[in-house]
Amino acid sequence: LESLSTRDGMTGAYNRRGMELRLEQMLRRAAPEDSVLAFVVDMDHLKSINDTFGHADGDLGINAICTAVIHITGKDELCVRAGGDEFYVITFNKRKAYFIYNKNFFKYIDD
Repeated sequence: LESLSTRDGMTGAYNRRGMELRLEQMLRRAAPEDSVLAFVVDMDHLKSINDTFGHADGDLGINAICTAVIHITGKDELCVRAGGDEFYVITFNKRKAYFIYNKNFFKYIDD
């Protein structure tokens, strides 16, 4: 039942409520010197896809982007579907630079 209230039904990523709960846990475990890396992945032209091909194809696109975001997100990191076509990745005290996430994301998409 908790999973239903904290996960997005279509993608399985955390929803906003799940993000708040997990972020709270992550903040409690973080050391004062830990840094935060957060970035947004946004799917461009979703409305155009929905209007041209239908919402089922738009949902396929959302799921494909989410799968790629989940693929680059580690087990101690947070992947959130913030709404529609927008996803957040949040992590603490990681030495992985943004460009590594970016490279891995696009490599996964290309494969």
